[in-house]
Formats: sequence, C-alpha cells, structure tokens
Amino acid sequence: MHRANSTTLCVNGKWLAQSASGTHRYATEVMRVISATPLASAITLVLPRDAVEPPWAAKFHTVRSRFRGLLFEQIALIWLTRGSHLFSLAGPAPVLKRNQTLVMHDATPFRFPSTFRLAFVLWYRFMYGLLSRTAKRVLTVSSFSREQLAGVLKVPPHRFELAPCGADHIRPETPESSSRPLPFDRGTFALIVGNLAPHKNVGPAVSALAAAGVPVAVVGGAEHVQHVFRSVALDSRDNVHLLGRIDDAELQHLYAAAAVLVAPSRYEGFCIPVIEAGRLGCPTVYATGSAITEVAGRGGLGFDPDDMDQCVRSVQRIVGDPEFRSELGTLARSNAERFSWERTAHTIFGDWAELLGATASPLRVLHVTETFAGGIRAAVLGYANAVGAQEVESSLLAQDRGIGLFEELDGSSPFAQTRMVPHGLMSLWRAIGSTVDELRPDVVHFHSSLAGGVGRLRPGLRRKAAVVYSPHCFAFEMSDISAPRRWFYRCAEFLLARRTAGFVCVSPHEAELARNLGSRADVVTLINLFTPAQFPAERTVPQAPQASATGERTRIVTVGRLTAQKDPDLFSEIVSALRETGDIEATWVGDGDASTRTALQAQNVCVTGWLPAREVPKVLAGQDVYLHTAGWEAAAPLVVFEAIEAGLPVVVRRITAYRSMLPLEWQFDDAASAVRMIRELQQEPARSRRVREQFELLAELRRDSPDLVLAAAYRRILIRSGAALRTKSDRLHRNGRQHAPSKKVSP
Repeated sequence: MHRANSTTLCVNGKWLAQSASGTHRYATEVMRVISATPLASAITLVLPRDAVEPPWAAKFHTVRSRFRGLLFEQIALIWLTRGSHLFSLAGPAPVLKRNQTLVMHDATPFRFPSTFRLAFVLWYRFMYGLLSRTAKRVLTVSSFSREQLAGVLKVPPHRFELAPCGADHIRPETPESSSRPLPFDRGTFALIVGNLAPHKNVGPAVSALAAAGVPVAVVGGAEHVQHVFRSVALDSRDNVHLLGRIDDAELQHLYAAAAVLVAPSRYEGFCIPVIEAGRLGCPTVYATGSAITEVAGRGGLGFDPDDMDQCVRSVQRIVGDPEFRSELGTLARSNAERFSWERTAHTIFGDWAELLGATASPLRVLHVTETFAGGIRAAVLGYANAVGAQEVESSLLAQDRGIGLFEELDGSSPFAQTRMVPHGLMSLWRAIGSTVDELRPDVVHFHSSLAGGVGRLRPGLRRKAAVVYSPHCFAFEMSDISAPRRWFYRCAEFLLARRTAGFVCVSPHEAELARNLGSRADVVTLINLFTPAQFPAERTVPQAPQASATGERTRIVTVGRLTAQKDPDLFSEIVSALRETGDIEATWVGDGDASTRTALQAQNVCVTGWLPAREVPKVLAGQDVYLHTAGWEAAAPLVVFEAIEAGLPVVVRRITAYRSMLPLEWQFDDAASAVRMIRELQQEPARSRRVREQFELLAELRRDSPDLVLAAAYRRILIRSGAALRTKSDRLHRNGRQHAPSKKVSP
C-alpha cells in the first residue's frame, strides 16, 4: 500500500485468516455494515498473506501483505498503515501504532490464564497494557468488560468507550427448514452455544441437565474437549447431542426450535448467543457474575454458576410451561432490539461517517484536458455519464481547437458546466486556476500528459481539491521519440506523481507503470467500457453474435488521430496487401496531419474527419472488420470495445498494454500476420466464433467498468488526500452553518 496521510482509514484484517470466534463475528459484522455505506470508499482493508476475503471485502480497497501471523500484525501492518488511522476490531493490534482505534473484547486471558498458554497470556498483558495507554481510542463491548479491563490494566474506566455487539445478522423470522434435522422435537430441548473451554462451564451444565432428563444440544468447537466430560462420556447419552460447528442458517433453526438457551459460562465479555437467541424469541438461563447479566436483561433467568441445581430448575420451568416460555421469549425479543451492528459501526466509525456525509452528496469533479477529441473525448464523456447517477456532478474545462466537437454537447451534455479556452498551455494554466476558484470542485481530474503536467504544476491546487490524473498512455511509452526524451518524460512523471492524490488508469499495464513511479498516490484500475445508457449516443448492443456474410467486398475500419502513434502507414500497408486478393473498402474515422490524410486518400482510404461521438457507432455498424494498428496505447482503446459491441471481429497490433486484456490470438506482429488473420475472419465459422468470444470477454471486463469503479474511487481519493476535511468546512460555510469540531477523539 502507498503511504497516505492522516485522513486515511485502514482496517486490520488479521481476523480473516483466523478461525471463527465471537471477536471474528464482531469484526465481520461491523465491516459488513460499513461495506454498504459511502464510507467504504474511504477505507483500506489490510490483509495478511493467508486471509480469506469474504464477498463484502470487494467493497473496500484491499492490500495484501507478504507476511502473516505476528510478523504481519507487529511489523508489516505498521509499515503498510504508516500515516493512516488504523482500526483493529478483533483484539490484537500492533503495539507501536499509536494512531489507531482498538477494540479490547474482554479480560479472559488475565482472569482465566490456565485456559491459555503462558506465552500468550504474557504477550496479551504486555500488548493490552501498552495499547490501553497509547492508542488514540480504545473501546470494549460491555460495562462489565470495561471494569474488568480497567482493573487488570490499571487504567481509568473512562478510557474505554462502549461499542457492544449486535445480533441483527440473525433474521427475526422463524426459518422454515434446515438442511440438518433437529436433534430433538421442537420446544423440548435446551441449547448451549460456545466452545468447551473449562471456564465456559459447559461440562457441569450438560452433566446436570442430562442427569435430570433434559434433552441438550451443544453447538461449538471442542478445542479443550480433553478437559470436558472427563468422568462420563456424555456424548453417548440419548438426550445429549454434540453438534460441533454449524453455519448461521442451521444455528438460526436451532434457536427457533429450542425451548431455552443455556449460558453457563463463569466469564463472558459479552455473549452474543444470548441476543441471537433473543432475536427468535428464545429465552436464556444464564450464569450470573459476568457480562451475561448485563446483556440478557429481562429476557432470561439467572443462576449462580456453582449451583447447577438452580440451573436445572430454571430450565425445567421454561421447558414445562409454554405460557411462561412465551412471555419470557417476548421479553427476550425486546431485549435483543437494544443491540444493532449498525449502531455499533456508527459508534466506531461515526466521526468519519459524518465527515464523509459532508463530501459524498454531491461530489463535484472538474475534468481538465488540453484536447477534447478522439479517445480522450470518449473517455471523459463516458466517465461523466457513468457517475452521473451516483451523486457526482461533473464539469469540463478543455481547449477549443476549432474542430466543432463541443457542439455535440448542446443537447446531451453530462456536464453541469462546460468551459472552453483558447489553444495554448499558458491559456490552459490560467484557466485552471480561475475555474477551480470559481467552481470549487472536490476533485480535479486531469486527462493526458499535457493537461496533467500543466495542472499538477500549479501551486496551491492540492490545498483546494484532490488531484487525480489519467495519462491515457504515459508519454514515456512513446516509441517514435528519442531515448533522452523518453527519459525526460519519465523523470517529469516521477516528480509530478508526488503532486498527485490518485491515478485513474485504464489497464493493468498502465496501473503498473503508475505504481512504479513510487509515489504515495492511490492507483485505480478501470476498463473504459460504457453501456448505451451511459454514453450520449444512439447505439444498440447486439443481443447475440451475428454471423456476417461479407459478400464480395470486405469493409475495414479504424478510428483515431492521424499520428505516428496510430501508425497510418501500417494500416495502409495492410489494406494494400489485402487488395491484392480481394475487394477491400477501407475507412479511417478521425483526422490529424494534413500530409498523412492526403497519403491515405491517395491509397483510396476514406478519411471521414472527426465525427460526433454519437455518429461513430453508426459508422462501425456498417463495417466487417475493425483493424487497430497503434504502436503504443495505455490500454485497449474504447473504440475497440465499441467495435466488439457492434459485432465486428477486431484485429489489433500486439503491444504491452493489451497484456491481460485481449487474447494473444487476436493480435498481430506485422502486416503479413494481420492479412492472414483478416482473411480467416472473412470466413465462417471463424468469424462467428471470434464474435462470440469477444462478447464473452466484454461481459467479463464490465466488472471493472467506470460505473462500478469510478465514483467510489473519487470519494476514496478525496478522503485520503486530506481535501475532504477542507471540503467539509467549505460546504458547511457555503450552507450558512458554523462548523464546530467534534468533541470526541477523532482519528
């Protein structure tokens, strides 16, 4: 992970490499809640090498370390989150990290040290003792745990904020069925949920209940089974079922079917099963003396953990009296409503959620480019349309080169404001400053090397907005310039990267180049794919690949500027070779150097000049093959995907940027191999097979399309840049409100 400033939020993901437990549940459910909020875009989930990513992790930016275990926790995590605020939700945390929010769940290792290895107990005492004094915020899950931790660690109780567990991961409706049959008839048995550690007191409870003839189902792992059932093999009794670990759906089924939950533990920091069972109206018989009394409230009956006879009597009363069980179950449901993962997440992340709320709706983005033509024009239009329905307001600043491309925006512009400035870098330099001061955008997104260079050199810009840069092919990738010039461009990009909050790259290759610049900027990868609804053009996407009977004439098309990059000479060479054996109609959509245009026209290639964006798909639809001869690109250009959507087989020159994007068999190395490939695609079934494969690739690539990636990336970069803090104050000021900083300790 690239180092960010103090506004960056990171979450310690070590628990995702560990076996399930109550602390595992806590961290998972809190992050599941956050994953569904705008705050997710501002958070980086930092994972050890062996972590397993759950589905909700896709909502966060993730960084995976090469290390695991203690090395990850105490060394790699500190390095990866330097300059950032870290949230450690599952207990263990790096001892040298002061800028963190830490949740200490209980004092079990200190109160029952015989349950754990000596080294573990000593390590926890050192770690918790230090962090309870140095971490920016420390939370725990119950008043009981607060008093216990404060007493053991010798710190004031007010050092611990409360962020209790929730139970709303359990649905309150009674499940209809389960993959596993019930161990006993519904409403006749007691349920115990938890591991078999000695202090959990499960052995004596099960022994007493079984001896009294009460059916008992035990759910949970048996890490300490050697300490349990030592004198009698309870698992051989007909009225005892040891079920081991089960999933949430089966556990919910058991909660709904059990007459009562028994919680016999001598020591709990919270005890989630009590409120899980309560969600389904299952009351609890619980051992007093720990946090269970606080958590169970009026939804159960307590007993002395040393008096198992009292436990048995309470269980028998509930099992034998359906009316009493129903009354107690109603109280248990009401009690469970006190606890919510959403409220817990707000307690932990509330200050930051409030901050994001001031920057998320709407987010204002200013796109800046020195030219509004070709692929950059298509990308900027596509980006603005892609995020328009996601509370992002886009504006455009570009130079007018007199080619009429702004006219097409009149009736279908995705921009709140559009500003054209005369050609020239000094003109663009001045316009950037005045436009940013006037529009006060949250994000300024520069497109192409020239605009990116001019804009990022402006002093003071980073204090006003988050600076985002899309090179659309780094200048040092150009192969038609000298080596010293490429070296100069690389050095310039290296230095300017230090003035960049985020790179928005259009291919894995371009993203790799951005990361190699060694800055702390965020690097976002997306694929320039825009659905018809996101692009201001009347175009249709074929529902299925269509076989093409090309007849006697084959129509070949390409799109782009007439520059050395697009290599019109190679295009002309391929067309001439094809005409030796067939009737070829060739079209170049675009314009550029006058002499190059004349040379192409002399080779009987139709040069259309620049067309409005809405017209390009219509031209593609009348062609047979799309040929792309560019010698370097940042990625497969948008027009290649437009050709695929139009049902054309595409033939592209092999370059590094297409690696991991387009199959090698679609790429050619020279004119001869391009000619062979095009001739093959003139025939069936090769043509239909290629078109089908292209549609399948398109569906896969859409997972990284701008509408799914860009809005969240803007918000994440804004928070990490530190501009979010200024944005909040500015917005409150513009709304006529006086901003008062939170009295809470803020990360």
